[in-house]
Amino acid sequence: MTKKAWIAAALVLALGVTVGFAQTAADFDITLTEDGKGAVIVKYTGRGGMVRIPAAIEGFPVREIAGDAFYENKTITGVVIPPGVTKIGDSAFLGCSNLARADIPNTVTVIGDSAFYACSLTTVVIPDSVRSMGEAAFHSNKKMTSITLGKSLTVIPSNAFYGCENFTAIVIPEGVTEIDQSAFSNCKNLRSVTLPSTIKEIGSEAFWFCEALTTVTIPGSVTAIKWWSEAFRGCSKLPLATQAALKRLGYTDLF
Repeated sequence: MTKKAWIAAALVLALGVTVGFAQTAADFDITLTEDGKGAVIVKYTGRGGMVRIPAAIEGFPVREIAGDAFYENKTITGVVIPPGVTKIGDSAFLGCSNLARADIPNTVTVIGDSAFYACSLTTVVIPDSVRSMGEAAFHSNKKMTSITLGKSLTVIPSNAFYGCENFTAIVIPEGVTEIDQSAFSNCKNLRSVTLPSTIKEIGSEAFWFCEALTTVTIPGSVTAIKWWSEAFRGCSKLPLATQAALKRLGYTDLF
């Protein structure tokens, strides 16, 4: 290695720069969308690192990332999804244990079941364009410290953020009517939950054993919530005033 190359490599290590490789059409198995107007990423076959998916392949705009497209790929550390993509399929990035970054554009409307299950994402921003998010979409991202939910969601699906241990606060946006079963279960460092005025139903074990939870903010306009069993079981640090407020809204289980 030349002295110049050695210095460059040392700088990369010192600065923590993520090394990636230029992606081309040859790095992907592709097919057409059902309408024949766009490309679907079926499988990634490239070298890993930071993956930047092209906006178009062979002259067709990339519209979808198919289910299992990056399934259990241990080499990718980040993915930049281009504007124009509308769907991220079931288990698309499941088990990508070194995936720390995912840039989701404001054209995606659907994130499938287990799409980012057991990755290493630290920050998740779900754009306002997303209308449907599948079960366990971000389950077991244990390094996650920040979650921003999009404003078009009406349901936080079951197990969506189960076991995401390191984020401390969540604001559920206006428009969400339901938090499904175990959506935030076992989020051990979650301290603050802000519910919207539109909330109607909170599922079984939705915040089960969120052991650090001390603040649940509920707008005064909410007069009743349909509760399923043990939504706040294991949340023993909730102050009595908060427990009383939840009981006034119909919560009858133990904390």
